[in-house]
Amino acid sequence: MRPLVNRAQGRLIRLLGLYLRKNGKCSLTSGASDMIVEKMESAPWSSLTFAGEQHWLSLRLPGMSHATADVDFATLDLPGRIVAVRRVEWAVVNGDALLSLDLLELEA
Repeated sequence: MRPLVNRAQGRLIRLLGLYLRKNGKCSLTSGASDMIVEKMESAPWSSLTFAGEQHWLSLRLPGMSHATADVDFATLDLPGRIVAVRRVEWAVVNGDALLSLDLLELEA
């Protein structure tokens, strides 16, 4: 069963799919069709100077193996937003890359 995602979450998932495809790490042909969202959770986040959401997501990239692990997610670009990568973890299970991310999406 696919998790339900809100607009901001969907935007992040599309951004990640396009980023992986652009960097030659994923064979995605149309958006995020080959990328399986295992988990997607979000919560409001704020500090004295910023407001936004914290996102925790787990993705499965079928057949991508360990070659995906050298992608630099620190350069994610989302117009009008600041995306801060707090944690990235990779694992390979049965030939699929499993990616876990902890991101902050802040209003610019």
